[in-house]
Amino acid sequence: DFRAGVRFGVHIVYFRPTSVRLLDADPDHPFYGERELMRCPHASSAGKLLLASMSQWREIVRPPLPALTAYTVVDLATLAAEIDEVRRTDLACDVGELVAEQASVAVPVFDVTGRVRGAVMLTGVASRIEVLTELAPRCRTLAAGLGPLLY
Repeated sequence: DFRAGVRFGVHIVYFRPTSVRLLDADPDHPFYGERELMRCPHASSAGKLLLASMSQWREIVRPPLPALTAYTVVDLATLAAEIDEVRRTDLACDVGELVAEQASVAVPVFDVTGRVRGAVMLTGVASRIEVLTELAPRCRTLAAGLGPLLY
């Protein structure tokens, strides 16, 4: 079990047309900011994956973008650059953007047609972002196994 092998929250999320929802929250590592996760896709790793999967993402996030913390990206040009990076790498990060002092990384979960339908998201304290990022390959393996089962 992947969750037992890491000391971070492992959450499975699914994408609605314009928002992110928790499908399976890690019971041992509560997810903070669920309401904000649904409301502000620009502020979370999973939300950035959702936006990166959409050609018309600018129709969903319109200025002014709410700043949930001092680190939330609220500049559209900066967000666009992050979305381009997510599209190149299939990896999204947030460090203190959704919840202060918290970080997350997310990798996509694809359906059988190759469409992004959700994400595997790891969460932990912001000071551990490097370790979270190093776990991305294991998250990708989990996501690859989940896609055909869920979609």
